[in-house]
Amino acid sequence: PTRTPSPSVTPPPTNTLPPTTTPPPTTTPLPTTTPLPTGTGVPTTPSPTITPGGPTFTPQPTATPCDPHFSDVQQSDYFYVPVRYLYCIGAISGYADGTFRPYSATTRSQLVKMVVLARGFPLVRPATPTFSDVPASQPFYPYIETAAQHGIISGYADGTFQPYGSVTRGQTCKVVVVAASWTLVTPATPTFSDVGPGNPYYTYVETAYRHNIIVGYSDGTFRWGNDATRGQLSKVVVLSVTLPPQ
Repeated sequence: PTRTPSPSVTPPPTNTLPPTTTPPPTTTPLPTTTPLPTGTGVPTTPSPTITPGGPTFTPQPTATPCDPHFSDVQQSDYFYVPVRYLYCIGAISGYADGTFRPYSATTRSQLVKMVVLARGFPLVRPATPTFSDVPASQPFYPYIETAAQHGIISGYADGTFQPYGSVTRGQTCKVVVVAASWTLVTPATPTFSDVGPGNPYYTYVETAYRHNIIVGYSDGTFRWGNDATRGQLSKVVVLSVTLPPQ
């Protein structure tokens, strides 16, 4: 289905990680794992980018070479290879105007689709929907149901999933770490000044950091409540499936 073009977001600073738009475009949808605490609002500061100088990786070759040809994704961009990788496996697509909008926010549905396809999980289509707001007719239904079956996501207390809600940096860490089945780490000393042991995403952020798929800001923060962008999520998801095991 075609998505309503998302608002542009001012390109964030060079840093880490990975985005609510109205019903998303035909790109990759994505989610969070556990019901998120209420009150996690969208921050007023733009999200950063995932460390341009962070870990590198070599994506798995595709059967047929492909090129997304997004007008706003250049080879010099830190997310170029991840975006191309996800595009070639069908996990993402662009907008009707030929853009990818890497600095736009990402939805829960889009994140789920990226992770499920990048992980190669067989899709499931149960007769009875798990979430009241994700019927079988919803375009992301099989991806959301597959993620739920694998324990990657859960919904809210009211039985909804809120597929078009935006994804934060903390939520992204949880989804990616759970999907990868990594052993959670809980260091005595927090890596980031704003993500301490009492934070609901502490172990997931620390585990993601330990696996070199995220970094923080120059001021020592991670800004876990900031929205994750499409470009950021692309890099984090692909790194989680292509970096050597640790």
